[in-house]
Amino acid sequence: MTDPKPVAPEDIETPAPVEEPAELEEDDEDLQPEEPGTPPENETPEQLRVRLAASEEARKKLYARLQREKTKGKPATPVKAAPAAPAAPASATPGLTRDEGILFAKGFSEDEVEYANKVATLEGVKLTEAVNNDLFKGWKSKKDQEAKQRDAQLPASRGARANVKRTLATPGLSEEEHRSLAAEEAGK
Repeated sequence: MTDPKPVAPEDIETPAPVEEPAELEEDDEDLQPEEPGTPPENETPEQLRVRLAASEEARKKLYARLQREKTKGKPATPVKAAPAAPAAPASATPGLTRDEGILFAKGFSEDEVEYANKVATLEGVKLTEAVNNDLFKGWKSKKDQEAKQRDAQLPASRGARANVKRTLATPGLSEEEHRSLAAEEAGK
């Protein structure tokens, strides 16, 4: 298993302490949840208005209680955030672990370290041990062979053409070049 990435202390969120519910306040006793029921079959409009008014009053009390609970734990003035940690130098790679640093020091490329990280996760070994795994060795040898083939397919250098001697039979000569070559041959 790979080492977890380091976490800065300011990145860790600490949950707020949960307060135990206090005893019910005197006006909260009638706010206990009621079983939802169906209205009576013969409810008159007057009874409906009374039931809706009681429901609205209970809703207002619950809302007021919710607002009190929200503001109960908050200070009167906002707390200033702690000063941020000094910024890391621009040359440092963010999130570089110790094992990754070791592999870079040994001469591995970013692609190789990334693949080694995948192998380490898959196999459940340390990153430095993953480079000795058969999965990584096979992948690396394949990549090295592809790079070698790519390098072998480079075109021939053009420096060899500079030594080619032009003659009257050389194709693509301009009229001027042809005359100068003919004059040289005649002068021999």
